[in-house]
Amino acid sequence: MKKFLLVLSLVFALFASSAIAVPEYQNYTPGSQPFAVSATASGSVAAGTFQVTFIPSTSFTGTIMGVAFVAADAPFTLRANAPNGLQAIPYTVTAGTLRIVGSR
Repeated sequence: MKKFLLVLSLVFALFASSAIAVPEYQNYTPGSQPFAVSATASGSVAAGTFQVTFIPSTSFTGTIMGVAFVAADAPFTLRANAPNGLQAIPYTVTAGTLRIVGSR
């Protein structure tokens, strides 16, 4: 019984540590790949992304989908309801860095 509890504890610890290291994607689809970038210039998140989180640095100013954001704005997440993912998401970085984390 002790061996079973030890193995169960190790499996739970392994699962818990992997859940912290890799974000859980509600709409994650088999075959999609997690990604993370630090944007310092304008760009676009590719169409077909299933979930994306925008995290502004403490000095960030810019736009996301044409809407102005500053460092004080909280991180936010967009999730796809369609099976093909989200449309392309344009962003601009006027100052600071915008961290983008998602899965496509």
